[in-house]
Amino acid sequence: MDTIEYWGEWWIPVEDDEGWQPTDAEDRISGVLEFDPSNGGELDLMGTLTGIAGSSADIETIHGKTKDGEFVTLRGLFDKGTGMSASATVMRSQKFGVSKVFSGALFYDEPEFSEVELTLPLLEMWMRDEVFSIQLPPTHEKLGASIEGVEPITAELENADVKLSLGYNFNKKNWESVEFSQTAKITISPDEKLPFEKILNEYARHIQNLLCLAIGDPIDPVSVVGVNPSEQEGVEEHRTDITYRVSHPAEAPESKHPNRVLFSLPDIDFEDTLQRWFENARGAQTLHNLYFGTKYNESMFEENRFLSLAIAIEGFHSHLFPDHRLMEESNYDDLHEEILEVVPDDTEVENRIDGLLGSIGNHPSLRNKIEMVFSEYDHILSELIDVDRVAKRTTDNRHNLAHALDDGVDTAAVGDLARTLQVVIEAILMDAIGLDSDYIIETLQENRKYYLADQA
Repeated sequence: MDTIEYWGEWWIPVEDDEGWQPTDAEDRISGVLEFDPSNGGELDLMGTLTGIAGSSADIETIHGKTKDGEFVTLRGLFDKGTGMSASATVMRSQKFGVSKVFSGALFYDEPEFSEVELTLPLLEMWMRDEVFSIQLPPTHEKLGASIEGVEPITAELENADVKLSLGYNFNKKNWESVEFSQTAKITISPDEKLPFEKILNEYARHIQNLLCLAIGDPIDPVSVVGVNPSEQEGVEEHRTDITYRVSHPAEAPESKHPNRVLFSLPDIDFEDTLQRWFENARGAQTLHNLYFGTKYNESMFEENRFLSLAIAIEGFHSHLFPDHRLMEESNYDDLHEEILEVVPDDTEVENRIDGLLGSIGNHPSLRNKIEMVFSEYDHILSELIDVDRVAKRTTDNRHNLAHALDDGVDTAAVGDLARTLQVVIEAILMDAIGLDSDYIIETLQENRKYYLADQA
């Protein structure tokens, strides 16, 4: 997503204003919006939208019209204060922080869309398909090129369809050159109009994470467009460019060899993979959140990365074995009561023991949880790592760091172990989308061999 600079007039939308643009010039305030997806934006006004004593706390939307005549809707607002000029002419000013910009349309409430289109870095490479081919001629003959459309692929999900398509652009520069380019696009079409925030969080982010897993690098959208049916005669659809703040901006490489990805489109059944992925993402939410949290925060300390991944695997145990307990519940409750009977009443020790017994006492230990998860994927992991050694090292380091038991933690060794756990989780996620075990083993042995060098 690109940076934005919009000079224009801005106003608070009035619900009963048919034109959605105040006719009174005093209600439209001149100002400039500067927006960077890495940091969000700031609307700097040469005046105030709330008057001298007005409150901005209830302002959820600001409308604007740029000097080029484009309508803009700003959402995710927070007041950054008002001020007063020091010049001879007293002028009040006001600033707003902005987290979302919708260019090309005015929305009163949270913008809703029938479709959202995404372009993402390296998507064309991941598809491993082309709309054009070049014919190299014999000497002294003209060079030829042909373009042939690629059929879109559609996956039906619960309450939405996801389409993957490949288009092309053609540009002739006088007598100098002819340029062909192709652009891959993902279109999310919910069964009914949904707020942008819901499409982003419930669909787009999961697709983005799947491609991050596949490519091996964090990625952010290059462009986001919301689409709605048009009410204008002769126009089928209305398109709105969307830009929003990204908490941890990704720096995807400009290019990557297809052999360096964990899987690409020809390796999977697109619809089956997406269906499996969405089911897994919603069921194993902790694993997904913590794993991709480390991928999108490459600058985090090694200890933090390790703890996130260790907790991700620990939490994944509850997804795999939701009903697993050490004892039958009623028998454990009796044991709980018997233990408390021998503990002195009204003491901190009693409260501490009661709390531990009530929360985690009937659950497996951290070591047992990790071993159970590893055992579930032993047919893959045993070919990649020394399962027992990694389980023990994970448990020991997690306890040492979480409880500050040892001041002499080897940061480099913890970092190496974190990268090993990354590969473990990648194997789990690749299995979740239905990839063959032999393919997973071979791919990770080749593409993650430096991570695994000290762990096998």
